[in-house]
Amino acid sequence: MPSTLTIDAAQATDQVSVALRDPARLEAVRTCDLLDTEPETAFDRIVDLARTMFGVPMAAISVIDNSREWFKARRGFDAIEIPAAASFGAQTLLLAGELVVLDAPRDRRFRRQALVSGPSSVRFCAAVSVRGRDGQPIGAVAIMDERPWAALAADRLAGLHALARLVEAELATRHIAGRHEELRQRFSDLAKVSSDLVWDTDVEHRIVNFDTEMPGMAPLRRFALGKRRWEFREAEPLKGSWADHLAVLEARQEFRDFEYKLVTSLGEPREMRISGRPVYDRRGTFIGYRGASTDITLQRARERELAASEARLREDMLKLRSIVESGGALILLIDRNLKIALANRPFLKATGRRLDEVLGAHLDEVVGTGTNRAVLTAWLEHASAERLKPFEFDRVVNAPDGTRRMLRVTASTVQDETGRVEYIMFLGVDETERRATEIQLLDAARLATVGQMATGMAHEINQPLTVLQFAVEGLTGEIEDNLHRDDPEGFAADTLTRLKRMEDQIQRASGIIRSLQGFAHRSDKATSFDVEQAIVGAVGLVDEQMRLAGIDLELEPIGALPSIAGQANRLQQVLINLMINARDALGERDETARKVRGRITVRARQESGAVVIEVADNGTGIPADVLPRLFEPFFTTKPSGKGTGLGLSISSEIVRKMNGTIAVENQPDSGALFRLTLPIAPAS
Repeated sequence: MPSTLTIDAAQATDQVSVALRDPARLEAVRTCDLLDTEPETAFDRIVDLARTMFGVPMAAISVIDNSREWFKARRGFDAIEIPAAASFGAQTLLLAGELVVLDAPRDRRFRRQALVSGPSSVRFCAAVSVRGRDGQPIGAVAIMDERPWAALAADRLAGLHALARLVEAELATRHIAGRHEELRQRFSDLAKVSSDLVWDTDVEHRIVNFDTEMPGMAPLRRFALGKRRWEFREAEPLKGSWADHLAVLEARQEFRDFEYKLVTSLGEPREMRISGRPVYDRRGTFIGYRGASTDITLQRARERELAASEARLREDMLKLRSIVESGGALILLIDRNLKIALANRPFLKATGRRLDEVLGAHLDEVVGTGTNRAVLTAWLEHASAERLKPFEFDRVVNAPDGTRRMLRVTASTVQDETGRVEYIMFLGVDETERRATEIQLLDAARLATVGQMATGMAHEINQPLTVLQFAVEGLTGEIEDNLHRDDPEGFAADTLTRLKRMEDQIQRASGIIRSLQGFAHRSDKATSFDVEQAIVGAVGLVDEQMRLAGIDLELEPIGALPSIAGQANRLQQVLINLMINARDALGERDETARKVRGRITVRARQESGAVVIEVADNGTGIPADVLPRLFEPFFTTKPSGKGTGLGLSISSEIVRKMNGTIAVENQPDSGALFRLTLPIAPAS
């Protein structure tokens, strides 16, 4: 980050002094025409937006000449200007256009600066240079806080750069608008001072009189006398043809605003507009035309220049719009009546709406708020100069393609000088993939922790189990050796039965530990593994949970199955998730349905070059409108706080990485059935 750049204080002062006196930069400052001007709403709004975006008490837009940093717009402090040598803005001339100071009193460059040592008590500052039309730095956009900051994230610094570009766009628009007005005034002045050239032609349409008091027109008069207009050098109508014009003349018709161009004897191109009417003598004989001619050369040049200026203005407005459109964030601006005043293209794409549908529509008609309406009401009733702090919330929206997207939305206000809220802006960032990735990473970390715990538990439990196994086997052997002796009470046989039961339970406990070790074993490498062993292990891990929940967990006999490629523990993760979901669904049945004991059935078979595994329950099934969205990230039918909505999404991804598929359907009789289809591993 630029704030880590180390510059000796004396060296920095010298370098700042050189940069401040740079002639090209000072000329750019002069031509921007901002120094010592009155406040302007456009710049004040950018400063307000900066405070809102970063949640800071102070922000400013400054212009820097050779000795001072003067604040064109400021919020949160009283200083109008400060010496440039030790100013934050001047330092951006050295630091590639940006400066981040995390704790100013600890920085020798700024500890004595007025904003730091004075009443404003600035601790933190971030500034980005603002450049003029020729690329020279003329000032800066800065945010300041009375608290030191630990860091400024790169994406937030990028936001400050975007505000600087917004200032530059406003400067460009201001310049174009000024130039536009200048051209309009020049055009108006031209119209006031110009006068028509009065002319007469004879019956053969030769110019016989060309009268004007305008200075400099004598050469044109000499050039035109005795000629027909179509005989002028390079004469060409701007509309129509000479034949059409001649037909009007021969018909003795009045004409208006006929335009043509020519080149004078001095080689000057001219554009003319003429109007005329036929003239008759006392006897009614046609003697020619009389009319007026206007030199529109400069007018047309100004019109073309004005059109070019307007085109540049439109281009600048498009660039300004692109700042809002190209960031990827969803932006919605509403007015005090909660009517939508602005919606950018990412918002329209995410919601499947057209711009003409949303502009002027009420917020609730388009998206609702997703926030407490009381917050918006309190904002709109705010009546003090205090700047309101933005707040963030999560919102899940349905995209046009049917998927659900998780948005992190920041709501902030645009306030006027009195603090009155004029607009409320919602800025949403799509965090669907990031949130899903975070939870998957947490899931992987949790699985790794379980693996470490399982390894330790297995070691600790296996030792006493082994001792018990040896003890039971030894005791069983001794009793069997003495079975030939008299035992009228049948004590020995009964003891053997009990020892056999103990041995079975020891073997069962050992099997569960082996399954837990297999489930917790981490490996990113795909290998061939025994499907039946993985299924039996997964069922064994949840069997006791199901018994306690009053649910029968049935594993149908599995025949000989070929191996599949992947990670056995990942397949077990999928199966356990499906069985736990089935358990939850059975537990959520109504009282009538729960009279039937819950049952979960797991079965597997080989089918057409693949292994098919099914997990079915005898619940009430899945609603038809939910089925198509079941594997979407963050989609859940469980109550708030009971599920992340990522279990089936992660399971689907695990199966996909094993080149398989997962599908769900409702069984004809009752309950849901999940089907995994996994390709057989190729022969090694």
